[in-house]
Amino acid sequence: MIKKMILLFWVLTSISFAHAETAVKISPDVFVQNVLQDIITSLKSDPALVQSHEKLSTYVDTKVMTNFDIAFMARQIVGQQAFAAATESNLTHLNDELKLFYVHMFTKTLSEFKDQTFKFSPFEGSPEADDATVNGQLLDPSDETVSFNFRLNRTPTGWKVVNISVGGIDLIKTYQSNFKSILRDGGVAKLVDELHKKNLALAAIKSK
Repeated sequence: MIKKMILLFWVLTSISFAHAETAVKISPDVFVQNVLQDIITSLKSDPALVQSHEKLSTYVDTKVMTNFDIAFMARQIVGQQAFAAATESNLTHLNDELKLFYVHMFTKTLSEFKDQTFKFSPFEGSPEADDATVNGQLLDPSDETVSFNFRLNRTPTGWKVVNISVGGIDLIKTYQSNFKSILRDGGVAKLVDELHKKNLALAAIKSK
């Protein structure tokens, strides 16, 4: 289930720079459908993208992560109390480490991307709103079909992903739970340290 969540999260945010200007002008559901088509085209037209970890990691870092609102997500994950108590330096490092953590995860997930497809439900929100939820299903020929919904916020540079839920599992709530004891014991500074160690370990695995 977590792998499906990561896959959907990546699909939502893998937006080519060409869409930056138009992203704020189209409805969220059309935006996501355009994104999906771009991803499928990229994977099919460039097999080396999936075969090379270095190339794929660079792609995720430069083309995917620009479409996350990392600062917003980090604040939601750590909570208002820990956020308010953290220094500016700690918050900057938190954003950096959280971004790198996602780069590792999404690179791993994309290397295993196969024939999954997506079916979107009719959009029920207002295309003029500053936030939106888009619903649908992930269809996997070799696995179960699961429902998903993801949240977007409108920004001056286009839509940004801020959360996603797959099969009832909420990404932000999952990390809130995972990091709760770390934040309780040492605040944002300790979470930054733990994420840094995790990122070093992941990088070491990929270098072997």
